[in-house]
Amino acid sequence: MVVARKLTWDGNSLALREHFYHIKFIDDLLRPIVAVFSSWLLAVEPVGWWQMLTFICDFGVVYTIWIFESLRGGNQYTAARIPAFFGTLAQLRGFGVIGPVYYFLNYITAAPAAVLKNPQMRSINVKVAWTTLPLMALLFYVPHFVSHLHPSYATRLDANWLWQPFPLFVGAVQILVNILNPGGQPRANRTGTVGLGIMQLTLIPLILVAIGAWLYVLLNSPFSPLEIFTPVVDASGSHWSTFMTNFVQWDEVFGAASSHLWLLYAYVDLKRAGILDTSLVTVVLCGVPLFVALGPGATFGIGWLVRERILASQSA
Repeated sequence: MVVARKLTWDGNSLALREHFYHIKFIDDLLRPIVAVFSSWLLAVEPVGWWQMLTFICDFGVVYTIWIFESLRGGNQYTAARIPAFFGTLAQLRGFGVIGPVYYFLNYITAAPAAVLKNPQMRSINVKVAWTTLPLMALLFYVPHFVSHLHPSYATRLDANWLWQPFPLFVGAVQILVNILNPGGQPRANRTGTVGLGIMQLTLIPLILVAIGAWLYVLLNSPFSPLEIFTPVVDASGSHWSTFMTNFVQWDEVFGAASSHLWLLYAYVDLKRAGILDTSLVTVVLCGVPLFVALGPGATFGIGWLVRERILASQSA
């Protein structure tokens, strides 16, 4: 539990930092969130440790796709343009809360498949897209794994302090790249193949990380998948750490459900535009075993890349 900004558990104690970024508003905003994350980072709630190990890797794939959607020419004046805003809200209020809002606004404002058949509307900002993998690796994945696996509990919490505002850090660097490199190639080539190549080179490694985390948890956890991923309807009488684990289980359920529902609508959009020949039933039947075997994040990433390949196969 947290007493006077000190974490205590199982006879151990660890001071919760008074200052990390030395900006009072940010420190005060993030401190309670880090305290909540300490429940599983310090293994107070071991079920949460296993779930969050894979859930965060899945969110990394999702957020990378949000970045690519924001770099698309056809999404220039849409809600998809500001992933850092929605990503920050997701960090503060939960992916399962903000994700559905993002996808709804994305769906009603973003360019439909009929428009994205035009390579100029489908193309992405290449000079910014190249920065996505190194930035996500450095600012998202390294702090995530350090916060879960480092032998020092203090270092785990410090890594989580670094990880929490990652959407702002990634967004700020990408804005600087766009400003400081005005002469770089702004868009992919006319056919869109350069943009597709960058997205594949970025997402495939992250998908593999998500698959690795998913399989590691399934094969090594002392808890069953139902215990790790299935929330209960009412956990109000539980210990605070159990309650928070139940919250992030619901967070994953709603986040994954909204992501895949949006992706399904994207395939419906392809069908309506006359681009997709395969039936939607076949698409779903292919996705279900992938979801079970590889996890929700990897399935979402694979499904989105397949959609991009279908779009890239269209001529202007």
